[in-house]
Amino acid sequence: MAAPDFADLEAVDGVRLTWNVWPNSKVEATKCVVPFAALYTPVKRLPDMPVLPYEPIRCKSCVAVLNPFARVDFIGKMWVCPFCYQ
Repeated sequence: MAAPDFADLEAVDGVRLTWNVWPNSKVEATKCVVPFAALYTPVKRLPDMPVLPYEPIRCKSCVAVLNPFARVDFIGKMWVCPFCYQ
């Protein structure tokens, strides 16, 4: 089995790790010179990502985009921004 190409792994979800494996024990973790870290790219462009046919709905106060964490009242056609609570 060939070793994975790390550029290909990063291209999948936009996560780059300082190491390709995690230590199995606390002793191994303390022997590591380079700290464990992950660089996450949340706005990584994906070639097959569908584009909205309209502009995203934004909060009038803080300009945040409507997201799954917002409370939505479908009957009143209103939503509460999770960032500024407006």
